[in-house]
Amino acid sequence: MEPQGGIRQRTDSCRRLFVARLSRPDLPARLDWLEDRLGEFNLWSVGIKADSTGRASLDHRVRTRPDIREVICDLLDGLCEALEASEEDGRPLSAI
Repeated sequence: MEPQGGIRQRTDSCRRLFVARLSRPDLPARLDWLEDRLGEFNLWSVGIKADSTGRASLDHRVRTRPDIREVICDLLDGLCEALEASEEDGRPLSAI
């Protein structure tokens, strides 16, 4: 899945993938590790307003800096890809 749209949409995609990974019945013993990563992701996204809309949102604040927007989107896309790959092939969560 290649997230489309802006930073907010990509942030939502990453969060959904974290939650999906956490809800797996065969989740290995590293549940605490993944919950901590989700918590850190949530703190980042709320603190920087990556999942917000309007003038305070990260999308709005970087609208005139496509280079910065692209880097953030690429990082979020990479996180989504890593979470998906971990889900599909059972890679260890610490490999994310």
